[in-house]
Amino acid sequence: MGGMPAYSMKQASALQVSLFAISDPFDSLGYHGCAGFLFAVACSPEIIPSYDWLPVVLGRDNMDQLGPENIKAIHAGLMLLYSELNQQVHCDVDVIELPPGCYFFEDPLSNLEDHAPMNQWSNGFAKGYQWLEQLKSESKLLNIADQPTEDLVKQAEVLRFFANEDRACTLKEELDVDDYILEEKAANMQAVFHSAMERFVAASLDTQVVRRGNKKKLNRLSCGKIGRNDSCLCGSGKNTKSVVRRTRGGFKPGI
Repeated sequence: MGGMPAYSMKQASALQVSLFAISDPFDSLGYHGCAGFLFAVACSPEIIPSYDWLPVVLGRDNMDQLGPENIKAIHAGLMLLYSELNQQVHCDVDVIELPPGCYFFEDPLSNLEDHAPMNQWSNGFAKGYQWLEQLKSESKLLNIADQPTEDLVKQAEVLRFFANEDRACTLKEELDVDDYILEEKAANMQAVFHSAMERFVAASLDTQVVRRGNKKKLNRLSCGKIGRNDSCLCGSGKNTKSVVRRTRGGFKPGI
């Protein structure tokens, strides 16, 4: 089976450029925010079609103004990123990794500042996590347990820690860690961040239930790369190569 190539920094840069076309960035997520949002979505035991989450990522008003060609280019880039994240989440890989361009600054407190890559990633993750909770409350996600596990909530707090400095300070007070200053707390959160991603994946997949209401653990699969002829994760029913077609100038959508 021919697999899609690993997500690269070149593809990440192309997506970032495409997202610059959005007229109202405050109503949308940039590249790092999209990475955090789609990580949360990828962790859902139910595959959520891109036509559901794309307006949340881009903003509905922005989609009306972008035009078909810009939306196609952004959609293609996001689907490459989403496919890579699904590959890590649902397949038996050794470690969950942040996508290219998503990284921590050496100074832990710098990661809480606006426009820091991990500040944006955490904001995107927080938005995705909240959106999934909303879908669940509206009974639009049928295969997920009503109440998240304690470990899922705990790991989500770690992954949202860098969303903003006020949230970090609030969490510090809630945890009653007087012996830690914020900088030390940020350093600790940074140290356990990758572990929290892996534990969040495991806890998320453990929340799947069959429609009869019986709990069922969803084990991560031992599988290869997502093939060009496999069904695309966008939910269109088409195979991957039909949705994202490689050209000499990069990837462009085939829809």
